[in-house]
Amino acid sequence: MSKTFLSIDDILTRVAPLVNPRTGILGTATELPRTPGNPAIPVYSTNIHCAELAMAESPAGTGVFLEREWAKAKSYCEALERYCNVKHAHQNFIVATRQELGIEAVDLELFPRCSDAEYRNPANPTTPPSNRQPMRWVEGYSLISGQPMYVPAIGVYVGMHPEYAGETFTTSISTGTALAASYEQAIVTGIGEAIERDALSIAWWQKLALPQVDLREFPDPAFQERLSRVEAAQIQSYFFDATTDLGVATIYAVQVAPHGRLRTMVMSATRTNPLALPSKVLDESAASRIGIEHSLSQPLPFDPADYRTFMRLSDGAAYYADAATAPAFDFLFEQTRWRTLDQLPRLDHPDPAVEAQRLIDIFRRAGLELIVVDLTLPALREVGLYTIKVVAPQLMPFSCNYNARFLATPRLYSVPERMGYPVLAEAELNHWPQPFA
Repeated sequence: MSKTFLSIDDILTRVAPLVNPRTGILGTATELPRTPGNPAIPVYSTNIHCAELAMAESPAGTGVFLEREWAKAKSYCEALERYCNVKHAHQNFIVATRQELGIEAVDLELFPRCSDAEYRNPANPTTPPSNRQPMRWVEGYSLISGQPMYVPAIGVYVGMHPEYAGETFTTSISTGTALAASYEQAIVTGIGEAIERDALSIAWWQKLALPQVDLREFPDPAFQERLSRVEAAQIQSYFFDATTDLGVATIYAVQVAPHGRLRTMVMSATRTNPLALPSKVLDESAASRIGIEHSLSQPLPFDPADYRTFMRLSDGAAYYADAATAPAFDFLFEQTRWRTLDQLPRLDHPDPAVEAQRLIDIFRRAGLELIVVDLTLPALREVGLYTIKVVAPQLMPFSCNYNARFLATPRLYSVPERMGYPVLAEAELNHWPQPFA
C-alpha cells in the first residue's frame, strides 16, 4: 500500500535539499502578517526561485494550518507543485493537429466551449475547440482506457501563452494539479480538485439552492478550534452541500464579515472523506482572504460597473468586498433545506490506490474521460515527491473571465436536471460575476 500522508518531519526533511534563498528551487517559508479582521490561523508563503520557469513572475506556494510547522510544510509542498505545473524554458512539445495524431490524442470536441453569444463577444479570448488546428501536445495517460493519450499542453501547464491557432480554445489554469508522496494519492487529490471546480461553477451559474450543512454538533476538535478563531474575527461561516451527480462529497462555503474589509467571500473543497471538508474549507479561506485583501489595497484593475472588465483571478472575489453585492448570494440563503455531514457520501479508504480506482470508476460509469499527466521533475523524484495534472475535459471549468464562462458546456445544464434542480437557460443564468478565487 502506498504511503498516503507524510509527517511534518518527513516533509521538511525531503524538501530541505531544495530550499535555499540564493541557490535552491525554493526560498524560505515565511509567515504572512495577520491583518485586522482576519482569523488567527497561521498562513505561510514560499517563493519559487528558478530561472528555468517560462514566466515573467515566479509563482509562490501557500500553506495554512493551526500548527505553524504544518503550515510551513504545506507552503513548501504547494510551491513545489506549482514549480512542476509551470512550463519550463527547456521543454519541447509535439506540434500537430488532433486529426494527425488520431486516437492517440484526446478528442477536442470533449472540451468545454463558450456559447455562440460568448464567441461573438470581441472581448472573449477563446475560440471553439477544433481537431483541425495545430497546437502543442504533451503525453498523458487515460485512466479510462488505460492507454497513453496526448493532451493539449496549453491545458496542462500554467503560464503558457497560445502560439498556435488551435490553442485559444481554453485558458491556462492549475485545476487538477496535485503533489503527494505517491502517484496514487496525487491522483486522488487532483481528481478531487477537478470535481470541486465543476461543482462550484455549476452551482454559481445555475444558482442552485444548495442545502445547508449543519455543523453545530460536528465533534471534531480541530474544526471547532478553527471555527472559534474565525468567529472571534467576527466572520460568519455558512456551509452548503454542493455534491454533484458524481457523488463525491463537496462543500461550498460562504463567509460573511459584516464589519470587515471583505464583506463576502466563498471557498469550496472536495474530499473522499467528508469529515475532512470543514477544516479544509476554513484553512483555505484564511489564505484566500489575505490574498484578496492584498488585491483590494491596490488600484482595482476592473470596473465594478462593467463585468466585461472582470478577467483576472481575484477580480470577482474583490468585487464582493462591497456590502452592496450581498444580494448576489440570496439564492443560497433563501432555501430552507438542511443536512448533516454524515449524509454526504464517503469514498475514503486507507489505501490511496483503492480511492483512486473508486474515483476512476465513477468517471467511467458516467462516460467521462479522465487523463493524468506526470509533471514530476527530477529534483522532486529524487526526494520521493510526485506531481501530476488531472485533465477531465468534460467537466465544467472554473473561469474568472466574465467574457469566457463556457456557457455551452453540456454539464452546466445536464447536472442540475439529474439532481432535481430547475434548469436555467443561458439567458437566465446567474449574471453576477464568479466570486471564487
